[in-house]
Amino acid sequence: MNDTAPVAAPVMEPVGELSDVITKEFWSEQATVLFSSLADAALTAAKAAVVLIIAWIVIKIICWILGRALDRSKVEEPARGFVVSTVKSFLWIIAVLQMLELVDVPMLSATALTTALAFAVGIALGDMATNTLGGLVLMSYKPFKVGEVITGGGVTGKVAEILLDRTILMTPDNRRAIVPNGKLASDSLVNFTRSGKRRVDMVIGVGYDVNLSDAKRVLEKVCKHHKLVLKDPKPTIEVTELG
Repeated sequence: MNDTAPVAAPVMEPVGELSDVITKEFWSEQATVLFSSLADAALTAAKAAVVLIIAWIVIKIICWILGRALDRSKVEEPARGFVVSTVKSFLWIIAVLQMLELVDVPMLSATALTTALAFAVGIALGDMATNTLGGLVLMSYKPFKVGEVITGGGVTGKVAEILLDRTILMTPDNRRAIVPNGKLASDSLVNFTRSGKRRVDMVIGVGYDVNLSDAKRVLEKVCKHHKLVLKDPKPTIEVTELG
C-alpha cells in the first residue's frame, strides 16, 4: 500500500473589477507621493541654487582681489589672466563638488566623474596647455620683446605681439606669422636686436679684369660714408674666393 501526501494547489482568487482596486483613496495616495517628491526636488534645487549663487559671489570677490594683487606685482596681462582663470576653474570645481554633496549625490561618483572629465579635457587641450606653459616661460625669462627681430620656430620676423599661447611675427616681406609659444620655448631662438649691434655679411662679386686692391678701396670708402655702418667695430673687407 503506497502512502501519498496531500499536494497544495494554488488557488486563484478573483480580484474584482479594476474600479474596485483603483479607488479614490488610491489616487489620493499617489498624489501625495507625487507632491512629496516634487517638494523634495524643489527643495534640493533651491539648495543647489543657493550654493551656486554664494559660490559665484565668493569666487568673483576672490578673483578680483587676486587680479588686483597681480596687477600691483606688475605681472604681464596674459600671465595674469591665466592665473586668475586657473584659480577660478579650481574654485568652481570645489563649489560644484560641495553642491553635489549637499544634494546627496555620492561623493565617490562625483569625484570619479570630475577626474574623468579633467583627464579628458587635459588630453583634448594638451597642445593648448603646452603653448600656454611656453608663454609663461617666455614671459618669465623675456628672451625677446615687442619690436625685436628674432628667428624662432622656423620663422624670422619682427615681434608684433606676444600672447599667452602664441607670438605674432611680421616677416621681412610683410607677412603675418603666428608661432606657438610651445615651439618658441623649446626650440633654439635667435634675437638679432637685443645686443644693439648686428653684423651683416655681404658677398660682392667683381669681374676678373678688376684690380682687387681698387675694389677693396672702393668698398672701404662706401662703408666709411654710409650712415648705417659702424666705425667700431671696423668693417672687414676680404677676398673669400676666386672663380
